[in-house]
Amino acid sequence: MSVEVSLLGPLQMTAGGGEVRLGGQGRRTVVAMLALHAGLVVSTDSLIDALWGDQPPVTAMTKLQGHICGLRRELNRLGCDAATVLRTAAPGYLLCDHQVHTDLAEFERLTRAAALAPDAPAIVALLEPALLLWRGTTCSDVRSARIAAAAATVDDRRARARESLAEARLALGQVNVALDDMNRLVLDQPFRERAWEMVIRCHIARRDTAAALATYHRVSRLLSAELGVQPGRQLRTIAARLAEPLATR
Repeated sequence: MSVEVSLLGPLQMTAGGGEVRLGGQGRRTVVAMLALHAGLVVSTDSLIDALWGDQPPVTAMTKLQGHICGLRRELNRLGCDAATVLRTAAPGYLLCDHQVHTDLAEFERLTRAAALAPDAPAIVALLEPALLLWRGTTCSDVRSARIAAAAATVDDRRARARESLAEARLALGQVNVALDDMNRLVLDQPFRERAWEMVIRCHIARRDTAAALATYHRVSRLLSAELGVQPGRQLRTIAARLAEPLATR
């Protein structure tokens, strides 16, 4: 029986089409940790750290085992062989990736394929469904510093996929769609230079040199004021090329 875990948004888990009742933050944190590392053993120390940080209670191991037992009961209730889905394996536990499928694993499969795709149409065909898997930020309803750190890494992969999709769309002449998404991305994550580069390149494709230069100056001021750095080489090169025709007037 297939078990599905949705990580790319609020945490959800189903087994045989039925919803696994995850309950409170403790069990949700355990499920998130195991699903983020599906197929790999997650140590009890790592799980305890995710649950309580550097101040675990003296009963931490007992409480962790309680969360594992509760999750196994839920899986059994839905007709799963919980002992094979959620295995005990020194020095901790693992979700068997042959029986547990995650939207994160599917996203990673599609983005890996896109990185090897031969042309822009193939990249778009892979990245569009990959990005449709997302329902929000990773594990958005799980309150754990360790989960938040892992989620930030996963969310960065989403942003990089959006940038790659915008580049492929630009190559196909889908300028407005690419520009709209990159404008949203830089609004949410203003220090992503590749996203700013894509905004500038979209303006160039629209033959709007003034908007392209204005965008460069905007990001330059932002990086200087907030981070004390200048734009990277790629952005500076594009800006220099844009300025060349103006210098000859």
